[in-house]
Amino acid sequence: MRRAIEENRTPHLLALHYDPVAWCVRNLILIPSFALTISCLEKRRPLAPTARRKGWIGCNILLFNIPADARIALISDGSEFRPVVVRRQFSRLQPLETLGHDKRGWTLDVLKVDKAFVDGVAQGPEDAALAAAIVRLGHTLHLQTVAEGVEAADQVRHLRKLGCEQAQGYLFAKPLPAEQIPACLEPGHFADLVSG
Repeated sequence: MRRAIEENRTPHLLALHYDPVAWCVRNLILIPSFALTISCLEKRRPLAPTARRKGWIGCNILLFNIPADARIALISDGSEFRPVVVRRQFSRLQPLETLGHDKRGWTLDVLKVDKAFVDGVAQGPEDAALAAAIVRLGHTLHLQTVAEGVEAADQVRHLRKLGCEQAQGYLFAKPLPAEQIPACLEPGHFADLVSG
């Protein structure tokens, strides 16, 4: 499954919950192929040496790691959704299909600008073009944008000009012990890092 995600060849998945007593489908959701990322997978233990497919390692798909908006309900609590509603929700997500698996650091509330794009944002218009396109995509889809791997104040200034709402990275803090985090949450803590 991991290889299928990396090679962009996962199928759309359906998850079914049925009532075995009433013999009816209670819930049916569609998960678009482009909603699956490596973080949705949980590795299983290898099969026993006595198994027919000994050594084979499967995986579980962790539905709670798939953004809620990417779990498109076809049936909910026994009631079917109209096809037009399902198509509308699927169409809303389709622009994300063009991103490669390694660029899909998104949820449907937040679209992340990968560090690979952040690194060149202050180098000039050509290097900033991809970051600008990702930020525009986020705004078009009504998502917040978060830049990953920010290491310099000039990156923050350029990202702000592009309309990127949030940033994270070593500029703000390297990994910290839990007891030091509350101080970072105080208003104005990072003001001197990103002023201007």
